[in-house]
Amino acid sequence: MGKVEREFLNRANARNGEFKAPPFLPRARTKGLGTERLDGERYLTHEFMQAEWRHIWTKTWQLVTRVSDFDEAGYFHVHELGKESFLFVRGEDGEIRGFYNVCQHRGNRLCQVDIGVLETFTCPFHGWQWHNDGSLKQVAAPEFFPQFANGVPAAELGLPDYNVTTWYGLWTPKGTPADVQARAIEEVRKAAAIDEIKTGWANSGAEFPNLTGPQFGAFVNSEIKKWAVVVKASGAKLD
Repeated sequence: MGKVEREFLNRANARNGEFKAPPFLPRARTKGLGTERLDGERYLTHEFMQAEWRHIWTKTWQLVTRVSDFDEAGYFHVHELGKESFLFVRGEDGEIRGFYNVCQHRGNRLCQVDIGVLETFTCPFHGWQWHNDGSLKQVAAPEFFPQFANGVPAAELGLPDYNVTTWYGLWTPKGTPADVQARAIEEVRKAAAIDEIKTGWANSGAEFPNLTGPQFGAFVNSEIKKWAVVVKASGAKLD
């Protein structure tokens, strides 16, 4: 038993009675990583940065912001991830969407500020504009583009979207496997059944929810969705 575990179990104010969940999960065997001092190159070299990009940052969940921040149409939040920039915005129809924050004309960074409220996004380079649902609003001086002689192909020039949806209070790519969702929900139910967690919740002044049956789903839909927005980079074509 580790020193931290022993001190916890022998603490002066230990709770009497059986734990409904073991205080510590069994430790899984992990691959030996060695005891050598880390090489400074992993913090400085382009090669190691690219390896992290390929194997970590494009395959893990990335916290963006709280869903509750999107409290009005046009609210937007820009999230930077490595070399990419993402634009999240609530449209006039109430839907929160994610886009690559890139002008479809010359590839300029479209939105230059982190947060705000806008009906229209205007590229500062040549003035092309998009609505807050990602659809093209107008091309500046289309008469100077011979390829637009028969009209501007607005459907082809909308902002490329990032396929996200809300799930359990988090934004995740559509198509999250049902078994992954089921396992996560079961873990929350187990955690919520521990007396110490219930006590902590009660001390916060909030009413502890009944996480059984249909009430569990209602709680998720009404409360937990307010917590966070998440983008999973592995669903994007980032390379």
